Amino acid sequence: MLSYAHVPDCHLLPRLGATAIRDINPALVLALQRDLRADGVGGAMTHRILMVLSGIMRHAVLRGRIDRNPVQPVRVVQPKRRRAIRPSRPPTSSASGGRTILVEQSADGSGAAKATKTGSIRTVALLAPLAEDLTAWRTAGASEPDEGAPIVPRADGTMFTATGYRY
Repeated sequence: MLSYAHVPDCHLLPRLGATAIRDINPALVLALQRDLRADGVGGAMTHRILMVLSGIMRHAVLRGRIDRNPVQPVRVVQPKRRRAIRPSRPPTSSASGGRTILVEQSADGSGAAKATKTGSIRTVALLAPLAEDLTAWRTAGASEPDEGAPIVPRADGTMFTATGYRY
């Protein structure tokens, strides 16, 4: 939530602060979207700004201040990730508190690789102690694991099954 906290102060108030909520309409939302792009605001931040505005407008509808949410009819495109972030292998700790791992796949119940639940690639920050433990564990192996290998594989190098971790 903290990543959304600066949106009203940095983006919405300078552009819409003098506009009454009842005067915000879909055309104004489209103009805001266009202005954000023209000002070089990235796609992800533009999406975030419009989602915050939509939440404000939804609250105004609930409070009876306006009849309908003016952001709703506007097509707000959620940008797709342009490239995957590839962390260095094996993860090592750093002064910033650790590294990240890239989650591209998950495992189904039989241990086979499948797409993640949302179908998106994401990074997960590791706490420094976990990054250090993973580094020590991975470097203790006889050879560097293959790219795409499970972080913690079974003894045969494959992914755990749904029940395999219990035994």
